[in-house]
Amino acid sequence: MHQVKSLTTLHLLVTLLLISFLGLFYLSSNDILFLVNLSIILISIIIMNFFSTSRNFIILLSIVLLIGFILLFYGFFRRSSLQVQIDFVIQHIFLTASLIILWLLFAAVKKIQEDVKSLRQRVQELEKWDSTTNVLMPSEFLNRVNVISTGTKRRGETNYYVSFTVHSLEHTKDSMNHVFSTSILQAIRSEFDFVTKTSEHTFLVFLQNTNEQGCNIVINRLFDMLRNQLNFIEIPVSYEIIPEEEMDGLKRKTNGMVHSLR
Repeated sequence: MHQVKSLTTLHLLVTLLLISFLGLFYLSSNDILFLVNLSIILISIIIMNFFSTSRNFIILLSIVLLIGFILLFYGFFRRSSLQVQIDFVIQHIFLTASLIILWLLFAAVKKIQEDVKSLRQRVQELEKWDSTTNVLMPSEFLNRVNVISTGTKRRGETNYYVSFTVHSLEHTKDSMNHVFSTSILQAIRSEFDFVTKTSEHTFLVFLQNTNEQGCNIVINRLFDMLRNQLNFIEIPVSYEIIPEEEMDGLKRKTNGMVHSLR
């Protein structure tokens, strides 16, 4: 809706600008005046490309006042006739209108550019997360793990992976994945651990600076949460604890999945 409104505004401004240009150049009484008006318009367009909307308005106001004083003094010292002075006033009105519409047009375009930039940043941010489960996308998971692993290796700390497989029927797949992803995100340390989805039924968890006992604590916490939400005698989730030494193999597996998504 906002984009449609912006485009409508642009169309209206362009139409008004063309009408204003036609009026301005139609009323130019000679070639010199035509070139002067054209030069003012072109210079204004160039200037407005390099400054902010507020500064452009100050520049526009300065140009309008300067041209107005020039025409006033020109008519006064040349003792121009009333008709010539009226022509100057009308031309100045059209020139002012053209510059104001140009300013509005540049302001609208810059606003659209800012909106596009904001949307791109938003898209980039959303691409870091899976929209259905709120876990990290595989590429973002890899990037964060690589950064963390470099520091933990330097400090002599150990990291672990836990791979979870959710066993569910086809018609309960989505709801089961949602329950699992919500629970695992609550079970881990949000500031230190990461979760991604490596396949339709498989989640991979990176646990930073921990040991196998720490992995079991997270797993038990997760299963307690799942028992509170699922009406199953046996939780349909299997898992595998993987030491950091096997990280290279996991990276190759995840990288292959990442490339297949591109």
